[in-house]
Amino acid sequence: MKSSKHIHGLDYARALFSAFVVIWHTHAFPAPSVWSISDAAKYRPSFTDIANYYLLLQAVPVFIAISCYLYISRGGGIDLLSRRIKRLVGLMLFWGLANLVFFESIAGISRGWAAIQASPFIFTAQGFGSIYYFFFALSVTLAVCEIVLRMKTAVVVLSLVVGMFATAAFNWSAVAGHNIDLQAFWSPFNYLSFPPAITLLIRYQDQLRKNIASFVGVMLVLCAIASAVEWGTLVHVNTDAPLVGSIGFPEYGRVSVLFESIAILSLCLAIKREAPFFIRYASRQSLSLYCLHPFVLALIGSFVQVPYLPLATLMGIVGSYVAAEILSRFVLRPSILSLDRQAASGNRLSHDPGATIPRSAPSHKL
Repeated sequence: MKSSKHIHGLDYARALFSAFVVIWHTHAFPAPSVWSISDAAKYRPSFTDIANYYLLLQAVPVFIAISCYLYISRGGGIDLLSRRIKRLVGLMLFWGLANLVFFESIAGISRGWAAIQASPFIFTAQGFGSIYYFFFALSVTLAVCEIVLRMKTAVVVLSLVVGMFATAAFNWSAVAGHNIDLQAFWSPFNYLSFPPAITLLIRYQDQLRKNIASFVGVMLVLCAIASAVEWGTLVHVNTDAPLVGSIGFPEYGRVSVLFESIAILSLCLAIKREAPFFIRYASRQSLSLYCLHPFVLALIGSFVQVPYLPLATLMGIVGSYVAAEILSRFVLRPSILSLDRQAASGNRLSHDPGATIPRSAPSHKL
C-alpha cells in the first residue's frame, strides 16, 4: 500500500525560483551595484544588491533546501541515495558535455579534457564550467543528509553550529586571499549547514506548525542580522586576483542564505491550497527550464536581436518550455527533463522510495 501527500506550496516555489534563475542569467533586472564598486570600505547594499542577492540568487539554495527536505522526509537510505546520486551525476554529465559541445564545439571537449586532467575535482564541481554545477553540489549535500539524519538531535544541533561557522570561515579565508575556491558559487561546501537545519525542521515540524508565522519571523530576523555582519565583513575588491565565482560579495556561501531558505521552505510547507494549472505546469517544467534555457537564449540571440532584456527573458522561458515538450517526445528520455509525472512530482512524499525514480523510456530515445 502506497500513501502519498502532495505538498502544494513547493509547486509555487519551483515555478517562481526556476524563473528567477533565468532572470539572473539574463540580467533582466539590473546587476548588483556591488559588482562595480572601487572601494569596499563601509559599503552599504543598494536596492539592486538586495533584489539580486535575496531574491534572484536565492533560487539555487531554495532548490537545495527542497531536495534536502524531501530526501530526509522519505527517511533516506543507501538505496535511495545511490539512485538519487546516479541520476544527478547523469544529468550533470549529459548537460555539462552538451554545454561544452554546443558553445565551443570540438574545442570545448579538448578544453574540458585538459581542465579535468589539471584539476579533476574542481572542474567536476564546476559542472564542467557550466551552470550544471548544481547537480554536483546537490549530490554532495544529499550525501551529507544521509549522514546527518542518522544522528541524535544534540549531535545534529552541534553539526548545524559547526556548519554555519565553517561557512563563515570559508568566506573570511577567501577575503584574506586563502582557499578562494571554498567561497566560489559552485562550491558544494556552501550548503554544509542545510542538512542539519532541515533535519531539525522536520523533527520539530509538528510544534512549528502551530507557530509558523513566529518561526518564519525569527528566521528572517536571523537572516537580517547575519546579512548585516556579512555586508560589513565580506565585501571585497581585489583587481589583481578577484575572488573566484563572485565579484565583490559571495552569492551562496553565506549564513544568511540558510536562514532565508528555511523561512521560504517553511512558508511553502504551510500552503495547503492547490496551485493553479500554470503554476503546476511551471513546477513540473522547473528542471527543463534550468537545463534548457542557456541553449534557448543562445539560439534566440543568434537569430533575433531583442533590445529589451525582460522580453528576451520571457522568450527564453517560453522557448524552453516549448523545447522541452518537443525534445521529450522525439529526442530525450523524460528523466533528462523530468517531464514524466513521477520524476517531476518530487514534492510528493511517499513510503515507496522508488516512487521518485523515473520510469524507463523507450529505447529509441537518448
